[in-house]
Amino acid sequence: LLYFWNTRTPQALVLVESAVLLPAGLALLLLDPARAEWARAAASAPGYDNNLIAWFIGGAAMQLLAVSLLCRHFAALGIASRAAWSLRRTLQALAAPPPPDPSPATAPLLDQDRDGAG
Repeated sequence: LLYFWNTRTPQALVLVESAVLLPAGLALLLLDPARAEWARAAASAPGYDNNLIAWFIGGAAMQLLAVSLLCRHFAALGIASRAAWSLRRTLQALAAPPPPDPSPATAPLLDQDRDGAG
């Protein structure tokens, strides 16, 4: 499953994955009922390699490195600037005032066209 996730999904999902997994992983790690056991052993035994907090911090650092490299890659391609331009253009179109109502002088002509008498 992990192989297919890493090879078949778009790279932009790394951003979504990081935004979900890092806070969720930290929350679950802190809610671990056995946390007192492995945290105490890690503090009392120097060189103890089974410290889950240290593994989590290392993994989070690698995930953030992947996100920064991915953002740098997209910025170099200009994809981010094109997406920002497109978003700005869409927001401007949504914020544009509605077209003006027809003037009273042309309103009777428009009514004739709707009736099919024109």
